[in-house]
Amino acid sequence: MDSKTTYKQMTDSQLIAKYKQSSVNDVIGEFYQRYAHLVFGVCLKILKNKQECEDMVMVIFQQLGEKLLKHDIQYFKSWLYQLTRNDCLMLLRKGKNVKHEDFVEGLHESIDNNDVPMQKLDCFELNLQKAMSELKTEQRIALELFYEKEWSYVEISKDTGWDLNKVKSYIQNARRNLKLILQNLCHGSEFDS
Repeated sequence: MDSKTTYKQMTDSQLIAKYKQSSVNDVIGEFYQRYAHLVFGVCLKILKNKQECEDMVMVIFQQLGEKLLKHDIQYFKSWLYQLTRNDCLMLLRKGKNVKHEDFVEGLHESIDNNDVPMQKLDCFELNLQKAMSELKTEQRIALELFYEKEWSYVEISKDTGWDLNKVKSYIQNARRNLKLILQNLCHGSEFDS
């Protein structure tokens, strides 16, 4: 039995441990075999350009080894999903108009995706708009301005006329309430922040 066959039989966690121990490039190749199509799909959803997606997949897997050594990863698939989203959104920020995906990214950052299994992230994505609509008006507006428009607390305060402490409170409460609403919508799934 050769090493490539052995890698195919390993779990993601075992592969990460193997890579951290010996930095064998075949491990990255195995991750590519397992997840390149998923990475491409996430890229396509965000970038909407096949050539950019193909390039991004290559960049992500070229940098994967270095990132595996830096991070303590519990759920590789969820971690890779978030890494891909962030890299795609960074690319959009550099050269294109940032759309709703940037807002979603910011909200994702308030949930530690390294500890959230993939199906919970999918539930989060599918129910985000509904959850946002259930927030109090001030909380929703503050959150949208903070993440979508990337406004500072001061800018939000000046534009809305709200006291600076109120702005901070609205955003903090909106995050907490959004998390609770999403837990209910996702049938009690726990999101650890």
